[in-house]
Amino acid sequence: MTRFRTLLAALWQFLRDVSGENDYARHCEYELALGHQPLSPKAYYLRKIHRQYSRINRCC
Repeated sequence: MTRFRTLLAALWQFLRDVSGENDYARHCEYELALGHQPLSPKAYYLRKIHRQYSRINRCC
C-alpha cells in the first residue's frame, strides 16, 4: 500500500508540473534561493499572462 501511495504521489506531482499548476511554487523556490522576494500570486499570474500573450507565437 505504501508503494502505491508513493507512486500515486509521484504521478500527481508529474501532472501538476506538466499542467503548469506548480509554476508559482517553483517561482517562489527559485526567488527565495536567490535571496529575492517572490512576487505575489496575482502579480506572478499577470506577468505570466502578459508574457504569454504580448508576443506573436502563432503562424496565423
